[in-house]
Amino acid sequence: MYDITPKKRGWTFKSLAGTVAVFGVVVSPFVSSFKSETHTAYRNESGKPSICFGHTKNVKMSDKATLEQCKQFLEDDFADAITFVTKQTPEIVDRTDTLKAASEYVFRVNKESYLKSPMLAHFKAGRWVEGCKSFAGYNIHNHYKFKRIGKECNKLRDGTWRCKEPELVLMRNREMKLCLSTRPGSTL
Repeated sequence: MYDITPKKRGWTFKSLAGTVAVFGVVVSPFVSSFKSETHTAYRNESGKPSICFGHTKNVKMSDKATLEQCKQFLEDDFADAITFVTKQTPEIVDRTDTLKAASEYVFRVNKESYLKSPMLAHFKAGRWVEGCKSFAGYNIHNHYKFKRIGKECNKLRDGTWRCKEPELVLMRNREMKLCLSTRPGSTL
């Protein structure tokens, strides 16, 4: 299905299975820690119909999925995130842990947020350490109608609440540490 082949970089994903096998170190711990597998459609935090590990493409609220379908959605979505990140900054393929962290962010949050992020701006400018450190700042969900109990929240001018999410603090810190562990020139 996917063939992400930066030939001059020396690594290839010939299949989705290969993608998850190579990046499984990122997908498995993060997904199992922060996303639950749900075989029936539900609404995610932004209100979009989702299924399995947060898959949103063409999902209707009446949908159900098997374990095999969930695994395929996970592989497809993560491969799509890897492809997207490498298109934004082709040099990132020389920094495999940075690629893993950035792909994890796109997989979990969304492409639009990554395009506006300081991570991408720093990466494009070749400021890899600054880009990695920027992951730590993305630990807040915006615009709740009500203050979240047990969360550190600030009321905004429009009357909604902006709350720090402890789970996101942990996730972003993991991504930052993974990103910072890259050694230039490392290969998959």
